[in-house]
Amino acid sequence: EEMEFPAPVAMTEAVYRDCVAVPEAYAWTTGIRLDETEREWDLLLTASRAIKAAAGSGRQPRLALTLYRVPTDGTTRDARRVTLVAESSPGDHGERV
Repeated sequence: EEMEFPAPVAMTEAVYRDCVAVPEAYAWTTGIRLDETEREWDLLLTASRAIKAAAGSGRQPRLALTLYRVPTDGTTRDARRVTLVAESSPGDHGERV
């Protein structure tokens, strides 16, 4: 499935750590194989779908979206729900991001 975004995309470091990053030793200590590329794809695809669904609805530039991801705490094996917020706002030079 193709992802489309109306503007460049950025994520906070906290979202990256919680929903994308996988510590190097994670698979060795848990036996669970997680892939950062797949986790990032899931996050961006979820955001793209939510933005498309809200397009033309007149909603505010903040959009809540729900994602299920396996926490990388070293003990949890089941996906947990996390709610994120996509927001359209001016970038450093006033451009839309």
